[in-house]
Amino acid sequence: MARGVKIHHAWADGDDVCMVYDFEIETPAGAGSVLMAEWAVIRDGKVASSRLIFDTAAFMALMPTA
Repeated sequence: MARGVKIHHAWADGDDVCMVYDFEIETPAGAGSVLMAEWAVIRDGKVASSRLIFDTAAFMALMPTA
């Protein structure tokens, strides 16, 4: 299903890390990409929290229907 990512931009500000990327997927319904943004907080070298933001309609359009 997951084919990879194309990173548009990534940056850090202290413990906050953010990345904007295309998540490339391939399913029986077709192939495409969905724009995503991920914001993580790093504490003591580990991910303390992470938020993923994307358009669910764009993601569902690439999913097979029952």
